[in-house]
Amino acid sequence: MKLDKINIDGYELYTFNKSILIPYETLSKEELDNIKLRPLLLDDLDPKYNIGVGLDSTTDNTIRFISIPPTSWGNKQKKNEKYISKLNKNFRVEEKILDGSEISEEYLRELGKRHFKKYDYDDFSIKECIEYIQGRKVIVIRIYDEETNVANLFCIIYNDIEAYYAFTDRIEDNKYNRFSLGNYSVYRLIKILEKLNIKELNLGSGHTELKQHLYTRTEKSLGIALIDENHPVLSKLKLKDINLLKKGTPYY
Repeated sequence: MKLDKINIDGYELYTFNKSILIPYETLSKEELDNIKLRPLLLDDLDPKYNIGVGLDSTTDNTIRFISIPPTSWGNKQKKNEKYISKLNKNFRVEEKILDGSEISEEYLRELGKRHFKKYDYDDFSIKECIEYIQGRKVIVIRIYDEETNVANLFCIIYNDIEAYYAFTDRIEDNKYNRFSLGNYSVYRLIKILEKLNIKELNLGSGHTELKQHLYTRTEKSLGIALIDENHPVLSKLKLKDINLLKKGTPYY
């Protein structure tokens, strides 16, 4: 389990996001009871379930989406797609739609080896992803410059109309910077999703340039703060829209 410690006006708070490689997390009261660390904030809970609390800018709680097809893209995004697609036309691209059961942990680690190392992914997140994709379809895109694998993309189709962009992995070589391999792989992904009648691509949270450039709408994810009701950090969090866990429990 990966916990990140943050400091808010001198008070320590731990954050826990299980959904780093999966679209959202939903938790039962029993699961919450088994988490002992306080104060702790679980984020990226699915707002569709109306569970948890709204968060403020202390955490990155903005989820970005691309409609399929992205009809609301402006001229800038459309021109960029044409330019980058032309720029990358000499690369060889492999596109596969696979059952999640075909994805081994070893294969997933190979697809994301550079990305996982750069962002310090832990074993827990990778193993949870393997468990999550059982019974689901996944899309793998691999881009090659001759025999060199320069970029990979991994996407999870998590229901009949929605897919999740889990990660793009790209080579750490400055000569490829101009090709915008992350954007190119997402452009390829969008065309696949359109053929599959998927209506929306969930980009997840995070402030990467790719997500900022391509999204067509946003929504706020939810979270649950596990904290003693008298703890001083509670007033610093500016939590709002509390709709699940009421006073009298340690969960706010």
